[in-house]
Amino acid sequence: LPLPEPKQESGAYRIPKTAQSAEDSIHRARLHGKRVLVVEDETLIAMEIEAALRDGGCEVLGPAGDIEEATRLIAAERCDAALLDANLNGRRVDAVAAALTREGVPFAFITGYGADALPEAFREAMIIPKPFNKHQLLSALAVLLQRRPDTTVHHLGAARAKR
Repeated sequence: LPLPEPKQESGAYRIPKTAQSAEDSIHRARLHGKRVLVVEDETLIAMEIEAALRDGGCEVLGPAGDIEEATRLIAAERCDAALLDANLNGRRVDAVAAALTREGVPFAFITGYGADALPEAFREAMIIPKPFNKHQLLSALAVLLQRRPDTTVHHLGAARAKR
């Protein structure tokens, strides 16, 4: 979790914006008002993701900590994108990824494992590797939101055709 900025004394020299704070402003403009579903079973990681997204101007749905809750939120709420832990309490997330695909919601997996740990049909999906920082998360989300929603559907269809 980020540490608070040290307070400056009155009249102290102010440091100009850094490149990262300028990048934060760009992300806030791109992501403002976007509804992002967070599916993560680790409470501290979910809190970190939620804080980063809110700081980036997003509205957070969830976090959902299990497959059933995630599936309910997907069916009940409109979302612009989703960030999906690759493993929820030891359970595969194939059903959640498939539900997002059916709804046309672009998503990225957040995982400490590689693509081999992902559901077979979604091995080419975007991965945000753990550990990550706020800037990496917001940059990945900005890229994700620019992707066409049918990209993931294409991968699902390709995997089914192989069977």
